Amino acid sequence: MAYDRYLRDCALDKKIVVINGVDELASELRKIGNNLNQLTRAVNSGYAYEVDLRETREEVARIWQSLNSFLQEAR
Repeated sequence: MAYDRYLRDCALDKKIVVINGVDELASELRKIGNNLNQLTRAVNSGYAYEVDLRETREEVARIWQSLNSFLQEAR
């Protein structure tokens, strides 16, 4: 999907901004999402009763801060 947008912007002669590091952050978010899905399945199936997500919440906050930083630099 992102490639379609990139190609459209190229064709329309729009400015394209490449932000180094975003791919790594997106990969981290996907991994966290996968882990949350696994935890949800474990809780729903009765294999786990209590899950502490404080560390996950802190990691997601760190990633959001990094993304905001990248966006500020790109502007």
